[in-house]
Amino acid sequence: MAPNSMRTSAVAEILDPANPTDAERLATLRADPAIEVVDTLERQREALHACLPRPDDAVLEETSRWVHMPWRRTVVHVLGPRAFRRVRLDRNRNKITLDEQQRAAETTVGVVGLSVGHAVAHTIALEGLAGTLRLADLDELDLGNLNRVPATVLDIGVNKAVVAARRIAEIDPYLRVEILPAAVDESTVEEFLDGLDVVVEECDSFAAKVLLRRRARDRRIPVLCETSDGGVLDVERFDVEPDRPLFHGLLDDVDTDGVLDPATLIAAAATLLDARRLTSRMGASVLEVGRTLSTWPQLGGDVALGGATVATALRRLLRRDPLPSGRIRADLDARLDDLVDPLTETERPTVSYEPDPAARAQEMSDVEVVAFAAARAPSPYNLQPWTIRRSEDTVEITRTPGAGSTLGDVAGRASAVTIGAAARNMAVAARARGRSTSVAIAGDSARIALSDDRTEPTPGAIDGAAAVFARRSTREAGDGSPLSPAEVDALQASTTAGTVRVVTDRDRIDRAAAVLGVDARVRHLVPGVHGEWAAAIRHPGEVAPTGIDAHALGLPTAARALVPLLTRGDVMAHLAAWDAGQGLGAPTAAVVASASALVVVTAAGWSVDDFARAGDVAEAVWIAATAAGLGVCVTQPIAVYARDDADREAISPDWAQQLGAVDRDFRDALGVADDPLALVLRVVRGTGSAPVSRRRAV
Repeated sequence: MAPNSMRTSAVAEILDPANPTDAERLATLRADPAIEVVDTLERQREALHACLPRPDDAVLEETSRWVHMPWRRTVVHVLGPRAFRRVRLDRNRNKITLDEQQRAAETTVGVVGLSVGHAVAHTIALEGLAGTLRLADLDELDLGNLNRVPATVLDIGVNKAVVAARRIAEIDPYLRVEILPAAVDESTVEEFLDGLDVVVEECDSFAAKVLLRRRARDRRIPVLCETSDGGVLDVERFDVEPDRPLFHGLLDDVDTDGVLDPATLIAAAATLLDARRLTSRMGASVLEVGRTLSTWPQLGGDVALGGATVATALRRLLRRDPLPSGRIRADLDARLDDLVDPLTETERPTVSYEPDPAARAQEMSDVEVVAFAAARAPSPYNLQPWTIRRSEDTVEITRTPGAGSTLGDVAGRASAVTIGAAARNMAVAARARGRSTSVAIAGDSARIALSDDRTEPTPGAIDGAAAVFARRSTREAGDGSPLSPAEVDALQASTTAGTVRVVTDRDRIDRAAAVLGVDARVRHLVPGVHGEWAAAIRHPGEVAPTGIDAHALGLPTAARALVPLLTRGDVMAHLAAWDAGQGLGAPTAAVVASASALVVVTAAGWSVDDFARAGDVAEAVWIAATAAGLGVCVTQPIAVYARDDADREAISPDWAQQLGAVDRDFRDALGVADDPLALVLRVVRGTGSAPVSRRRAV
C-alpha cells in the first residue's frame, strides 16, 4: 500500500465463483491448510427469504460470493451484494426506508482522524449510511488508543485507517472503503475531497481543521464534527451556505493562516468549545495538559456517543430532513441529573365516569328529564354539537354553528342525524312520564312541547326511557351469532317511518367488514380526519364532558397501550409517506366481522331535514336494540355523508379517490346502491362493559 495512495481497497478480497480467475483463486485459498473456510450461506438465505416485503426474484437468485480476509486468514461465503445488503440492513426499516437506504448507497462520506473517527466510520457502516467511506489518518495505532478505539492489541502498529477499514470489512465486505494513510494537507486535500458528499472532521491538527473547512466550503461540501466532551456536535452546511464563516465565525479574532503557538492553540480550542460550557472534569483537565496530563482526556463512551450523533446528523442529510448549521450538546452525564421515576411520572388518577344516567333521571322534573334525554343522543366523536334550552313546558335542541363540526359532517348531514336522534330521545322520555307531546324536527333543530294532559305511562314507554339512559356505543367484538327472526322483527318494527334494513347475510357482513378495514386505515392516514379523532380521545386521567374515553374503545387491555401511539399525527404521517399502515384497519375489520347484523337506515333524500328524520328512525332502532339486550355501535365510512366527488374532496383532496372507492365498495357490500345513508349500526350480542359516555350539562 503506497504511503500517499488513497485509492487502496479495504483489503478484503471478494471472489465470484462464476469468474474463472476468481474461481481459481478461491480453489487455491481453500486448498491452503492455513486458511479457515466459513460457510453460513444457507442461514443467510433463510434470512433473505424471511424479509418483508419479499425481495425481487433477481435478488433471491443472485449468485453468492466468497470473501478473503487475509488478516484473519479466513475465507467466508456470503450472499451476493444486493441480497447481502437487503438482509443486513433489514432491521433499519423503517427508521431508514428502502428508498433512503438506496440513496445512502450512492453517498460518499470522508472521515478524517480515525480515533474518534473510528467510532463514526463504524456507526456509519453499521447503519449503511454510505456506499463509499474514505478514511484518512497518518498515525498508527498505539496501546494508549485502546481506551477509545475498539481495536485489539493485535492491531498495535497498524495504520488507524486500516484498522477501521478491516473492522468495517468484517461487517460489510461490499462497502467500498478507500484509505489515505497520510496527513490531510495541501498535497492531499484536493484528492481526498474529490467526489465527497459529506466530510466528517475528527482530526487533532488545527491546521488540518482549517484547511478541510476552507476547501470543503469551496466545493460546497457540508462538514460535521463531534467533540468527545459533553456531546458537542457541530454542523456546517457549506453546501447551502457557501459564504458561511469557518467554525461558525467563533474564531474571527484568531489568525488561522499562521502557525499557532501552544498557548494560542489552547485559547482557540477553549473559544471553539466555549470554556463556560466544558464539562467540569474536562475544564480542570485542560489546565493540567503539559503538567500532569500529556494531552486532553477522551473516554470510549463519549467517543461512541460521537459516532451516534454524527450518524444521526448524516441520516437527516440523507433523508433531506431539516438540518441547519449550528451546534448541539448531547451531554448524557448532565442528562442523568434529570432522572425521574417513570412510575411517578406516568401515574394518572383513576378515570371518573359520569354517575348512572337512569338514577339521575329519576330525580328530575318532566321538562328536565326530557332535556336530559336530548343530551343523551349520539354524536360524532361524542362532541355534542348542540345547544339545549328548556322552558316551563318546552325543550328545544339546536345545532350550534361550528361546534363539534368535523370533516365527515358534510353539509351538516351528520349533525342533522344527531338532532333527529335527540328528538326521538325527548319523545320517549316524555311518554315515560305520561305526557303527550308535539314534536317538530328540522335539520338544525328539534322542539318538543309537553301538553298538560297526563296519563299512566305504559310499561313499554317506561322500558323505552330506561333504554334511552342505558344506551351506549358497544365497540367490543361480538360472537357473530345470528339474530333470531324475533330480534330482526323487533329492530325493523321499532319505527314506522323511514327505511330500515337489517343485514344478516354473512357474506355481506364480511364484505362490509373488509371495506371498513380499508376505511379505518384511511381515517388514520388522512391528517385532518386523524387529528379530529385523536383530539377526541380522552386518555386515562382526562375527565371531560365530550370526546371518547380510551377505555370505551373496546380494545383488549394489551392493545390499549397502543392508543397513545395511534393518536400521534407524526407517526401517522410517516405511515402515509411510506404507503404503509396496512394493519391499522385490521382491528376494525375483525370487530365488524364479529357482528350479528348490520342495520342500515337510509334517508328519503339528501337535505338536512331528510337526515334529521332518518336520525329519529335510527335512534328508535338503537333504543329497541338496547331494550332487547343487544349492543350497538355506529359502523360506517368517514365519507358516508359525501354525495359526490366534490364532497369527498372537501374532506381531503389527496384522498378523495380512495374515499370514493370505499363508498362504492361499502354500498355494494350492503346492496344499497345510491341511497342516502343516514346511519349504519353494528349489532352484537351483549351491551359490552364500556361505561355510558359523559355528556355536557344541559
